[in-house]
Amino acid sequence: MKITKPHENIIKIYLDSVSEKPKALKYLLEQGCVKTQYVEPLFMAAPEYLGQLLAKDKPAEGKTYALTGGPKDKCILNGNTWSESEVKV
Repeated sequence: MKITKPHENIIKIYLDSVSEKPKALKYLLEQGCVKTQYVEPLFMAAPEYLGQLLAKDKPAEGKTYALTGGPKDKCILNGNTWSESEVKV
């Protein structure tokens, strides 16, 4: 279990196992917390950042891609693939 305090009014607890939840709740009560929120564990990854792009979807040399755009635009920032974000010029 890892406890962080990103702000004076916020305590974040990262559990190594769901079985640690009662221990975390007890700690929060001891700290005088009156409102707690449990968020189910999430699995996230940034394959572009980690260099784990799938061979079938990676930027090709000589092509132009939209990295950013509006809320409905096909771009990398909105979660589209490289091929979906290609700009046809």
